[in-house]
Amino acid sequence: MMHPAFKHALVLFHDSDNKWIKQFTKPGFGHCSVMLKSSENWWLHVNPTFTGCEWYFINDDGINEFLTKAPNLTCLENKKFVHNQCTVKPALAGIRSCSTLVSYLIGNKKLRMWPWGLYSDLLELNWRPIYEIH
Repeated sequence: MMHPAFKHALVLFHDSDNKWIKQFTKPGFGHCSVMLKSSENWWLHVNPTFTGCEWYFINDDGINEFLTKAPNLTCLENKKFVHNQCTVKPALAGIRSCSTLVSYLIGNKKLRMWPWGLYSDLLELNWRPIYEIH
């Protein structure tokens, strides 16, 4: 169950460093991660990796600096984000990707293998683009 204090979410999309992944993805959509804002002026950044998941906290003062340092970044925002429980089951172990984990964390009912599919789903759900740095 997601902590009820998370009321604002950002999903970040950018290029992957992995050459193998790049051949299958659109430019700027090789990887994705999610940032969840607490009610206490800090963000939880969850970044899926091939070997697990990195997560860390960023305060409100550091969020703009964090976002502007990322090259080739597209960011979608949902200020009315309310997530009380996961609405989908985790993907099977063999097909997990950054997109499936982010979908799970934000309660998106469609599990997408690639970030572009997740991006398209979120636009249909009225998530708002706030950064497009290419």
